[in-house]
Amino acid sequence: MATLEPGKAKKSSESANPSPSSSIAESSSSKKQQVYNTVNAGLDVMANVAEGSDILAPLKAACKTTQSILGGIETNKEGWTDLRGRLEQFNNEMEKQITLIEAHPVADRAIRKTVQQPLTDYLEFLKGIQLRIADLQGTKRKKLGLFKAFSKVKIDAGEIRKFNLDIEDRHRQLMNALAVLTTLRIQALEETSKANMEKAKADADAAVILQLPTVDFVASSVHRACLKGTREAVLQMIWDWANNEQSDKPIFWLCDIAGSGKSTVAMSASERWQEEGTLGGRFFFSMASSEGSTVDKFCSTIARDLVHYTPQLAPHIAEAVKRNPSFMRSSLGEQFRTLITDPVRRQQRYVILVIDAVDECKCGSQRKKLLETLHTAVEECKSLKIFITSRPDPVVQSILGPLLIKARVEDRLHNVYYPDNVDDIATYIHWSLGGVLSPDKRQQLVAKAKGLFIWASTACQMLNGSTPWDTPENIYNELMSVDKAGEVDDVYSLIFERVDPKAQESMWKLLSLLIAAFEPLTVKELQNIFVHTKLRGDVNSLTQHLGSVLSVNQSTKLIQFRHPTLVEYLRRRSTTPSANNTTINPVDAHGQAASWCLNRLLSRTEGLKFNICQIESSFYLNRQIPNLEKRISEFIPRQLQYASSHWLFHVANTDDGWRSMLRKELKQITQITYALHWMEVLSFVRGVPRAMTGLRAIARCTRLEEETKNRISEMRRFIMAFSVPIQESAPHIYISGLPFTPKESRMHSEGVIKYKGGLTVTNGLEAMYSGFPTALRGHTLLVTAVAFSPDGTRIVSGSDDRTIRLWDTEIVATVNHSNMNDGEPLDSTPGEVLQGTPLRITIPGFNQCLLSQDGWVHSSNQLLFWVPPDNRHGLVYPHILAIPTTSPYRATRIDFTHFQCGTAWTNKDVGIVFNTCFFAEMIVWGFPSAFGVFLDAYLRDPRFANQRNARSLLPLTGNLTSGIMFCAGPFAHAVMYRYPQWRQHAMYLGAAICFTSLFAASFTTDIRYLVFYQGILYALGGVLLYNPCLSYMSEWFVVRRGFANGVIYAGTAVGGLILPPILPSVIERQGAAKALRMLAIVVGAFLLPALPFLKGRLPPARVQGPSTRLISERLFRNPEFHVALGMNTFQGFGYFVPLVWLPTFATEMKLSATNASIALAVLNGA
Repeated sequence: MATLEPGKAKKSSESANPSPSSSIAESSSSKKQQVYNTVNAGLDVMANVAEGSDILAPLKAACKTTQSILGGIETNKEGWTDLRGRLEQFNNEMEKQITLIEAHPVADRAIRKTVQQPLTDYLEFLKGIQLRIADLQGTKRKKLGLFKAFSKVKIDAGEIRKFNLDIEDRHRQLMNALAVLTTLRIQALEETSKANMEKAKADADAAVILQLPTVDFVASSVHRACLKGTREAVLQMIWDWANNEQSDKPIFWLCDIAGSGKSTVAMSASERWQEEGTLGGRFFFSMASSEGSTVDKFCSTIARDLVHYTPQLAPHIAEAVKRNPSFMRSSLGEQFRTLITDPVRRQQRYVILVIDAVDECKCGSQRKKLLETLHTAVEECKSLKIFITSRPDPVVQSILGPLLIKARVEDRLHNVYYPDNVDDIATYIHWSLGGVLSPDKRQQLVAKAKGLFIWASTACQMLNGSTPWDTPENIYNELMSVDKAGEVDDVYSLIFERVDPKAQESMWKLLSLLIAAFEPLTVKELQNIFVHTKLRGDVNSLTQHLGSVLSVNQSTKLIQFRHPTLVEYLRRRSTTPSANNTTINPVDAHGQAASWCLNRLLSRTEGLKFNICQIESSFYLNRQIPNLEKRISEFIPRQLQYASSHWLFHVANTDDGWRSMLRKELKQITQITYALHWMEVLSFVRGVPRAMTGLRAIARCTRLEEETKNRISEMRRFIMAFSVPIQESAPHIYISGLPFTPKESRMHSEGVIKYKGGLTVTNGLEAMYSGFPTALRGHTLLVTAVAFSPDGTRIVSGSDDRTIRLWDTEIVATVNHSNMNDGEPLDSTPGEVLQGTPLRITIPGFNQCLLSQDGWVHSSNQLLFWVPPDNRHGLVYPHILAIPTTSPYRATRIDFTHFQCGTAWTNKDVGIVFNTCFFAEMIVWGFPSAFGVFLDAYLRDPRFANQRNARSLLPLTGNLTSGIMFCAGPFAHAVMYRYPQWRQHAMYLGAAICFTSLFAASFTTDIRYLVFYQGILYALGGVLLYNPCLSYMSEWFVVRRGFANGVIYAGTAVGGLILPPILPSVIERQGAAKALRMLAIVVGAFLLPALPFLKGRLPPARVQGPSTRLISERLFRNPEFHVALGMNTFQGFGYFVPLVWLPTFATEMKLSATNASIALAVLNGA
């Protein structure tokens, strides 16, 4: 866009008025020059607007132009008053818009475009008005020939009115455009805010869902989908069932014998439904996996799959978990309803769940409960369909058989009377062995398989895994020599017989370990077991030779059985010894695994340790910790996770011989330290329920030492009593668990000493765990039925309160806590609990502390500690009198003096603080202890020695330093005790004063200044620096406080030992002044970096306060105290004279400086 040239405008003005004086002309020219410059700037701004680069700049230019116009108008002249008022109003409105846009910049280019054209038009209009007024002003001035203001020009009233109308019209157009801009910007901000909120909510939901425990078994590592062109008839029946939305049969049950290919069909179905978007989740039971053979994590695994395959259900599942954080302790039916049924109801389209090999769920009662739960779910939720596979199983048959809402396909996959089954086997064999065997031989294998897919699959694996010395022809001949066609056990026997006889023993050891393992193990882990137990053989080589029956996942390196029929074959082999005694020995394998597990747990480098996941704060639950899963995988190796979860079961399943061999390791792992660290791992890997079962199993074992048995029993009691804090927050094993244990238990007596940062429960603890209670509390109405389990470990009771409760007889016999005695209600609601009850006790440093219904005491959403049920009522009402004292309403009193929580819970800084305090003591007190060396140098220096009273004032310097620091100590300590928030600032100030005093003293030759700087000022700095250290030590050390203080005081002796031998040579070479300067630099360089490490264990608000009495009055009434104080003070007077004068005395005795320094060092060390 073109710009006006001010030079040309000026020339035109001069030619129109050549006669006026030069001053008037220059003034007029200057005014017009400013106007034209403003116009040119405005035109440049308009060019930017046209390019859509900015909005703020042209708005500011419009304001500036309006102000320029206002500057040329005077009020009450020529009718301009209205115009001026209107322009001021418009200018104020634009300034408000500028303020708004500066506060919330417009980033969207599309939004900016809505105001660009109106803003450009308005700015051009203002520039035209400005130029017009400038021209009128210049013309009138030339006619009058006077220095008059522009507003004095007489203008026709109609022209003024036209100005008003034009400005009002243009401004209205601009304001309308800005209003649209504001509306669009608000909408954009709202959308951005909504998107941010949705993202934050999605992140929070994802964090909650990630806490759901899942089964590690990956179906795709073992099972494959059907080969293209096979199982088409069966798959078509399944597709028809799934696509029929009007069907009244929401369950499809595929039932067939082992090895017929049910899992392969299930994989094909799940892959297709995943592509179609109808798959909700899948669970493949596996008898080879401890987790995959139970329903413990069934619901949570399906829920995680639901989120993965149907992301829109994530908020609903996350909300369900938030509402029911303890859902894992609910019944299976309640878990399924909470995590799956209720969220799926919100789904418009139907969802299909794939559940394979239900018969491989080990526990018959669990299988029954699972199938009943699935039946209830499909009746309650019409958008849910379930595909189930299983072998013929009595439990499955009893539940699914009578149901009318199922579609059933039975014995369809292996029956040779269905030609397509034989054809499918043929297709698979020809595809697998196309380049290995001739067509005739492949057809012979098809006939030999007898329609059993697992036989064909295993045979193909054998033939494809042939070696140069073991040709396919030989393998084929041996397969064909098998007695019974389709008998897979014969094929397995053939595979193991073909292994090199030298490797037979190692092979059976490997297979025994795989059978004994409760989870699949990696090649490396199995090799570690071989090395640890001194077994011969290479695991990697063995698994390669057994590749036809074992599979190794290439990413995880986990070794898994290819089919459950092999597991059953090996288990049968373990009970039927072979002729050559080569068989499975699970008892020995469990012993080897137990030994390896204990070795992993007790390893100093990769074993159990305190705060293993490096949790920074105790204020939050495990599920609230960011990136917890990443921390677990990083800090808890897979071997340690396995050992922590299963060592108990391996010990329980081995024999007395192995348990006797492991008695030393068992005694060690049951020590309090290792036990607590083990519970940390359980808390993170969600292994507490399994640990309780394992402790019960090992407690029944024989050949365990009595002490080990007692410790195991106490560990179980502790876990049962404090299962809530252990499972929900690992730090609270120490913070909340240990303090509330019975005061005569080992956990209490040993654990509280080892972990000193917990609560001190002064009233409300039992002496020991109680025996069997006189009554089992839980039911609220008449009990109508009671029954015992066959093994006597469970009691089930029914009541008129419409609940059925399950009781653990061993728990109630050993733990007299309400949460144990209440029993676990089956599908019932919990009773009355204290929820959000304000505490009448004071917890220093925390306000508005509440006791929630689950026992957590919290303040401002920060968890402080957990309270057992029997202590909650007494904590809320601490002055209650309960008889007997073991009543669940007994008073509970807690001492919070040493209570440590939040970021200080780990006590990890104690070593750093201890060493830093020692270092500070050494430096601060080391210099006064070595002052005698400086005194000797000063007395030999004429600049000091010749001054008046030198021999009396110079020694006073050292005595003042030590005396002030000693005498001011009690007062400084009292101030620090009263105002602990000043301690950190006092240390930095003290370090700065120490450095300044020594540095300043090095430049003075006047004894008076030397006494002030080196004697008084240094002492004041030392008091400010040293006394906070003592205050901190009293926080960090409780039981061994005297020992810790003694070590810290030894820092004075160390400083006195080091400095005297060093200083004389430095003073001799550099002089006393430079030596003092160097000492000041050393003090500053070493102290200042160390001070950040000096900090208290407790928040300042929890240390002490103005209302606290500093010293007990009883202390002053104790005569022994006065005797000790007097003797200690009197003894101190005898210390200063030799400390100060010893080097000078040595010099007078004609001893060398070295000997004098050694004498002083020996005195300090003594």
